[in-house]
Amino acid sequence: MRFEVLVTFASAVREIGLPAFQFRNKRYVPLRNGDMLAEMHQRLDTPEVSRGRILRLPRAGAARERTIAITLDDVERAEERIMRHLRYTPQMKTWLARDDGARYKVSLKLENLQLTEGFAVRGMLNAALALAPHLLARGLVGYGLMHGTAAAFTGHVLQVPSLVYLYPKNAESDELVRSLEYWGARIEVVSGKTLAHAERAARAGAEQHDMTYIHSSASPSFIAGCGTIGLEMLEFAPELDVLVAAVGYGPLIAGVAAAVKQIKPEIRVVGVDRVEPRNGYPFEVDAPHTWRRHRLGSILDRAAPACLELIDRYAEDIVLVSQAEILDTAHHLWAELEVRTGSFGSSAVAALSLGRVAVEPWEAIGAVISTAGGDGLF
Repeated sequence: MRFEVLVTFASAVREIGLPAFQFRNKRYVPLRNGDMLAEMHQRLDTPEVSRGRILRLPRAGAARERTIAITLDDVERAEERIMRHLRYTPQMKTWLARDDGARYKVSLKLENLQLTEGFAVRGMLNAALALAPHLLARGLVGYGLMHGTAAAFTGHVLQVPSLVYLYPKNAESDELVRSLEYWGARIEVVSGKTLAHAERAARAGAEQHDMTYIHSSASPSFIAGCGTIGLEMLEFAPELDVLVAAVGYGPLIAGVAAAVKQIKPEIRVVGVDRVEPRNGYPFEVDAPHTWRRHRLGSILDRAAPACLELIDRYAEDIVLVSQAEILDTAHHLWAELEVRTGSFGSSAVAALSLGRVAVEPWEAIGAVISTAGGDGLF
């Protein structure tokens, strides 16, 4: 459908008091043409949006939604700030098989092809750009594969120092170490054997060296940066009815859910957490772990309350998968689609393949491949 037809239709339905326009029953439409976007703004009196990527239309309750912790404007401003430095990752539509033999069509957001091979850099870069100048100038401290690479790349882009703490197994990866060194990061290998040790060392190192440590699940700017993934998914697949993503320490599912639900309230968002303890963090499997209406796994169990509040507000459900199930899915993704991911990035597809996420045959499904990794190659 051409934009001229949409404009004419939008003007006509506004005259009779209906919502500005409907596109497959959705209250927005992707736009790319700058002149046409300006004309739409003039005719419909809609607010300007960054780069004209998604046109948002006023609806009932919009004023109330402005008071929430992460607004759609926050996410759109994050996109405008960070995407000049990052990659718009591709989105691939494909068929996958469930364990019961049924096949389902899914739109995969390949965030494993991001410059740092994962989603966290979106949040880190936006959070760093929101810092006071003197805090940014001190430099950034990160830890581990995701938080650490994000801090190093952000320091490289913004030309500030970075310090990354790795545990010994991380430091065995020549590719990771070379990337961190290329981005100018100083690397410290901790004596402990887990990610938990590296995180504790990073927090202590930030104080010791008078540098800045960004707590991902407690930072609204970090969460908003992760939410830009949701904007891109709806731009390229506005028909989505269900969106599934790994919880990503909290900011990934919180940001994506907050973004897409404010664009398309009827979409269902499901987060995927891990059922067993991970990376040296304490977690009692048999004990109840909940936040309001959601059951939490070992990842969200450590998320900040502000992040959990967003998840409670916007996500329909949190489902759990095991490490073995995630790895098995990573093997299938590589063997069938040559999608390289690992023990974290394939969580969303694992939950769908195992039937943990209830979907109807007619529903359009989206899933985030949140990180890369070599686990699926062997």
